[in-house]
Amino acid sequence: MITTCIQEINQNIKAKEGFELDDWQVETITTLMSGRDVVTTAPTGGGKSTCFAYISNTEPSDTIALIIAPTKALINDQVQFSGS
Repeated sequence: MITTCIQEINQNIKAKEGFELDDWQVETITTLMSGRDVVTTAPTGGGKSTCFAYISNTEPSDTIALIIAPTKALINDQVQFSGS
């Protein structure tokens, strides 16, 4: 079931966004779907949100996700890289 779901997610992403999941994204989603906790780290714009956005549409409504986003660090990175 998990493999089929991952394949469907990958097909949906490829059709809508034009890319496929990276191996680490597949591992993250597979771990979440198996009911285990997972900690995923990746740089800003690395695709973390993709994992959680798609898993939230496939899991039961009683599933709880805690997503910690370093908003201040993200803003600082964006300002630094924008040249401001």
